[in-house]
Amino acid sequence: LRVHSFRGGILASFARQIAQFTPFFALGIFLEETAGWTAAKTGLVFVMSAIGGMIGGPLSGWLANRWGTKPVVIAGKTLMVIAILWILLVIDADIEPAMLLGPLFLFGISIGLAAAQLNTVIMTDVPLTKAGDASAAKSSIGRVGNSFGAAFVGILLAISIEDVLIMALIFIVIALVLAFTLPNVKEGSGEAASAA
Repeated sequence: LRVHSFRGGILASFARQIAQFTPFFALGIFLEETAGWTAAKTGLVFVMSAIGGMIGGPLSGWLANRWGTKPVVIAGKTLMVIAILWILLVIDADIEPAMLLGPLFLFGISIGLAAAQLNTVIMTDVPLTKAGDASAAKSSIGRVGNSFGAAFVGILLAISIEDVLIMALIFIVIALVLAFTLPNVKEGSGEAASAA
């Protein structure tokens, strides 16, 4: 944890994992239990997130090659904030599938933009002899973040879906703030570029 990019990236990744996992888990439960959707209907709407991710992932590489990782991570986290706010605006027990297509697509793009480039930042300054340990730690932190997200959903969903989404929003804002402290890595250079 002595490497700044690793330490800051791990913390940002932990917060992002909570914020990324929580809305999907909570929305699935809410849409089926409260809004009365079938699992198939819920799954079909969630496909929009996967489509967004398929666009955001490759786009993140192109953007990082052009501007570095930091602006791409910040953009991804900012889009995640917007997507969660959008979901908060439309969510209610009578929600129609079309109302979630836009925010879930945007959420998917945000994941695609932030995830790969955050991994680049986390690993960029780690010595090669420690890369395996660092990669394992990064992966473990992500799983722990998912577990915390599930626990928070279990606690807060008993109150309201809005509380779960607000909690996710808080964690993504934390991840966004942490992203501003990370170095800007030019893809393929292996060195931190000057801060943008």
